[in-house]
Amino acid sequence: MSITIITPTFNAEKDIDQLIFSLENQTNKNFKWLVYDGCSTDNTLEKLKTVKLNVKIVREPDFGIFDALNKSIKKIDTTHYIFCGADDFLDSEAIDIYTHSIINFPESDIITAPVLIDGVITSKRNTPLIIGFQMTIISAHAVGCCIKKELHNKLGYYDKKYWACADASFIMNAYLSNAKFIYLNKCVGTYSTLGESVKYSVSAMCGIFRIQTEELGWNLPLCLLILNLKLIKFWIKKNINFIKNNTNKNLL
Repeated sequence: MSITIITPTFNAEKDIDQLIFSLENQTNKNFKWLVYDGCSTDNTLEKLKTVKLNVKIVREPDFGIFDALNKSIKKIDTTHYIFCGADDFLDSEAIDIYTHSIINFPESDIITAPVLIDGVITSKRNTPLIIGFQMTIISAHAVGCCIKKELHNKLGYYDKKYWACADASFIMNAYLSNAKFIYLNKCVGTYSTLGESVKYSVSAMCGIFRIQTEELGWNLPLCLLILNLKLIKFWIKKNINFIKNNTNKNLL
């Protein structure tokens, strides 16, 4: 039993320092780190070469995060993996927490734990599936899940046609296939809201709508209503942040 941290990177030299720091400071060093680099042109690789960890770097072109993640999963030789973005952060006891959980719950397929998101410790949401979708099942795919590699033998890999929300599709597929989820109550790290998946939030929301209606056959008018409400909320939040940022700039 062992864990691999999987991190797809591309020109991540400005973001990866905190992840490196968090991994080097784990209380339990019994893990591997696979970095799948999509041919970065900055100093990402130079930084990784100085890391004092069991790290393997694969440098190949890819077709996005989930393509890199799929290729990485096929290369690892551990029983479990944790997906961490280059700008994420693991608390010092995260590997220890997940390792003990794997030992204590050997039947588990996905272990999920709270993560810090925008300064708030966040667990799975207490919302209906049709609203929260994968967030009703897990805290976050990155950082907040330790996934058994064997589960992919049963369910397949991340569906690249959902390039912005393949994680949502996989988690929901696992849930509906009666995969065994284990829920922890201790925060394991920070999920950054500045990464690629968050930049494409609108595409992710629309992708989830496709999964709900085309693949799962859920009520189309209701799903469409929920999608529109989410888009309105996203637009309002984005504009409020824009106004706040410009106000702060003017004050300076």
